[in-house]
Amino acid sequence: MRILVTGFGGFPGSPRNPTERIIASLARHRPRLARAGLELDLSVLPVVYAALEPRLEALTRETPPDAILHFGLASRRSGLCVETRALNRISLLRPDAAGALPQRRVLLTGGDQIGVDGAQVQSGESQHVPSESQALAGRKRLDRVPRRPSPGGAAQSLKSSAPAALIAARLRRGGFRAAVSIDAGDYVCNQTLFLSLSRHPDALVGFIHVPPLASRRPQPFLLPSGRRTAVVSPLASPRRPHGPAGASWPKRLTLDETVRAAVLAILALIPNLQARRLSRP
Repeated sequence: MRILVTGFGGFPGSPRNPTERIIASLARHRPRLARAGLELDLSVLPVVYAALEPRLEALTRETPPDAILHFGLASRRSGLCVETRALNRISLLRPDAAGALPQRRVLLTGGDQIGVDGAQVQSGESQHVPSESQALAGRKRLDRVPRRPSPGGAAQSLKSSAPAALIAARLRRGGFRAAVSIDAGDYVCNQTLFLSLSRHPDALVGFIHVPPLASRRPQPFLLPSGRRTAVVSPLASPRRPHGPAGASWPKRLTLDETVRAAVLAILALIPNLQARRLSRP
């Protein structure tokens, strides 16, 4: 079973993206994951609007993956956030790593609003992270909900096909603070998830936002013009996901801890991948 796992390069506000280091560190876990029947493809995506889709296409053209798991930085979040949907939108105000701005507000034309479970979802809503058994039951229910294409051929939002609730439950069982999220932002992270879901309907596609690593110091990012930008995080909304009542965020994770969380998330895909393989004629 082939899994494509990606991170991102630097962008305005985060010239050293920790997800790039996570991808590099995951390489040493290839033997362990191979014993579990997983072939790991690792790649760092450019935070460049125009280059993103061609890069994704090149990575999946010859051998389509069984699963795609993206990792992105969310500087204003303090825990791991497993995204449950991508929106057909992008901000016109946030420059990419090349200093360019998007030419249009939507990623694909047309669309009806489709929520996480096939119904409309308000942007302020959050989801409680269930137990592992509840996550599995919920996943089965969600799998029965069809994606509704819009008259224009593109949905305004797409539900993640990866088992987001199960991944969050596994991460929590592994000692990590994790929650599901319905807001992947309106920058390149959301663009990546939406494009992957649109182009690979037969694969498990998911996205996990990671917080800044321990001892990370924000630095200004120089655009090609030499102009400095403010230290902001356009990769994700500043909203925090909500977990169980009274839960508190832990200290920042180290690189090794975050890589361990990434491995747990990858392993959490196996039951769904095996079930899909068995269901094929």
